[in-house]
Amino acid sequence: MVTRGRGHILLVASLMAFQPVPTYAVYAATKAYVLSFGEALHDELRSRGVTVTTLCPGHTETGFDAAAGATVSAALRLLTMQPRPVVQSGLHALWQGKASVTAGVMNKVVAFSNRLMPRSLQRASMQKVLGS
Repeated sequence: MVTRGRGHILLVASLMAFQPVPTYAVYAATKAYVLSFGEALHDELRSRGVTVTTLCPGHTETGFDAAAGATVSAALRLLTMQPRPVVQSGLHALWQGKASVTAGVMNKVVAFSNRLMPRSLQRASMQKVLGS
């Protein structure tokens, strides 16, 4: 893509990229890495014609929970998005050349509120939301 001077890359992180999450420690840390990596690549490659956008969806109805045998709490069920709007927000941000996007209004509120609360409260709230 750099050689030809154009291209688009859409990376998928998660809403969990914005906070530590007990019982999902590796997943959340990996998604935090993807978010940082994607935003850095966005700036590194922009001048060379390559757009990199990182999509941060919250819980999405994909069938993963059923396949994994996971129980979804009532709070998490309220925040669950359908796949199509998640994909549309990611592609829209990619075509607009944004570094990252959090899909869904409520997920944007959650991501922003993490900036305002202590990390210990972030962990506690995620345990409640996930029902763990």
